[in-house]
Amino acid sequence: MKELIDIITERRSTRKFTDQPIEQEKLDLILKAALMAPSSKRCTPWHFVVVEDANDLQAISESRQMGSAFVSGAKMAIVVLAEEEKSDVCDWLRKNGYSDQLIRKYRQ
Repeated sequence: MKELIDIITERRSTRKFTDQPIEQEKLDLILKAALMAPSSKRCTPWHFVVVEDANDLQAISESRQMGSAFVSGAKMAIVVLAEEEKSDVCDWLRKNGYSDQLIRKYRQ
């Protein structure tokens, strides 16, 4: 297993995708890692939704002025949702929280 510092320094954003499907075992590991991300008082205010429908992916790609257009080229996306009532983490999640970092790491 890689050292934490390696994981942090080697993380890169992906904006180009292939048609290769993600195996269910890898997807399960990605989601497990995201669910284990630390949160304030362990309130875990986030939920993860796997989106594979092309129309939904296109709608997601058009949902924000900046930062979501690349989703239109993906075969799958994991949408991170947060409960504002549980924590003030919602704004933080929008700025690449731990769960997003873990999803990016484990998808490789």
